[in-house]
Amino acid sequence: MRYENLTKFDDIEFKRLVGVTRPLFCKMDLVLQEAERFKKKIWPSSQLSN
Repeated sequence: MRYENLTKFDDIEFKRLVGVTRPLFCKMDLVLQEAERFKKKIWPSSQLSN
């Protein structure tokens, strides 16, 4: 289920569906977004030359 679909549920239903509380889920999402930004800065796309 996409996050956009989960926003319409109340906190109890959200925890039942996702397994964690909404504030913890938001913190986990921030950590993942930061890791994605860091990965894009550090790991440039490889360019193979023939």
